[in-house]
Amino acid sequence: MSKELITAIEQVSREKGIDPGYLIEAIEDAVLTASRRLARPKERLSVRLDRQEGTIHLLVRKRVVESVQHPDVEISIEEAQHWKPDVQVGEEVEVPYPGDLLSRLKAVQIAKRVILHKVREAERQKIARIYKDQVGRIVTGTVKAVWKGDVTLDLPDTEALLPKEFQLPRDRFERGQYVRALLVKVYEHEEPQLVVSRVHPDFIYRLMEMEIEEIFKGLVEVVRIVREPGERAKVAVYSKSPHIDPVGACVGVKGTRIQAIMNELHGERIDVIQWSDNICEFAANALKPAKVLEVHVLDEEERVLEAVVADEQLSIAIGKNGQNVKLASRLVGWRIEVIRASEKEGQFGVTPSVEEFYRILRTYHQVDEGLIQRMIERGYDRLMPLIQAGIAELMEVPGMTPETARTIKEALRAFTRGRYKTQPTESTTAAS
Repeated sequence: MSKELITAIEQVSREKGIDPGYLIEAIEDAVLTASRRLARPKERLSVRLDRQEGTIHLLVRKRVVESVQHPDVEISIEEAQHWKPDVQVGEEVEVPYPGDLLSRLKAVQIAKRVILHKVREAERQKIARIYKDQVGRIVTGTVKAVWKGDVTLDLPDTEALLPKEFQLPRDRFERGQYVRALLVKVYEHEEPQLVVSRVHPDFIYRLMEMEIEEIFKGLVEVVRIVREPGERAKVAVYSKSPHIDPVGACVGVKGTRIQAIMNELHGERIDVIQWSDNICEFAANALKPAKVLEVHVLDEEERVLEAVVADEQLSIAIGKNGQNVKLASRLVGWRIEVIRASEKEGQFGVTPSVEEFYRILRTYHQVDEGLIQRMIERGYDRLMPLIQAGIAELMEVPGMTPETARTIKEALRAFTRGRYKTQPTESTTAAS
């Protein structure tokens, strides 16, 4: 049996890459711990495993004396010299523990259990090393078992747990079914070692990365994702190239790309939103599919925006149970308050926010009153059309120059952010 123990240690060492010295020390510690439970309290024990023969030796340390008064901790000089001929009185010596304590402990069985434990520990460490760099990425496995709603997935070299709370409302799993999920946790000393999720916002990002080439190549950036798992998600995207429409790239021809992702999510609706560093424009985009007439800063300190929509668009902007406006607010990072146009100022006429902006143009930038009237006639009687218009579109207003158009866009950016200077700027533009 002793030789078998050494053989087992050597085999485990080769196959699992575990230092044999580490295994031997673990066995010695385990046998020692078990021995102390059966030995007398004052006895100082130690364990040695013979690395050649595989024999386990239990030793007790005692002080050499002329006359033994305390046999638990003392040994006579005559008996001590039997084990160490040159020993002297007053020295300490380790001698074999008397009796059959090791056989009562079944020390070899303890050693085998220790080896199995260390093998499992080594395998857990290996799995942790392999998967710790994959946190935040999608893994694919097959359903091994479903128990009280929790799902165990078989991966190529381990298992992963998909807890019930990390599943989509319409998820249904059967044994052997292929499942994709996001790896969110890796534990080294706990079971299960791997935990995956299908409700994490990054699950949508990784699916988009797999489905949409422009995201995979880094040409389109996903700025932010918010979602109500299984119901609706909003994804803000930005293109690093002026030649790529980020929303169109994500949606695909006839919606094929985004539809493939929604199918994986069992019909969860995904709104792809054009990101903008203009907070008002971004908020208007985030409220889609509602059409927003204007957005302005209501309280900058409290980060509150007011969005004005046509009366018939109010229910769309708010969404079922307020879901659309809540997700839009989370996406933008500001609270958005939606109000009907009729409640705000009536259905017709120039809005107060645009009137204030045009006053700023007249006062601080000397923009001609006639040009402002022509802008209003062209439909720039509300803030959102101005925000969404580019330089080229503004140039379609009679009398507009490129320099004036750029000045208007710069002033509009400052105005919508609520940080407009109270003094006229030095660089002013005279409009023709």
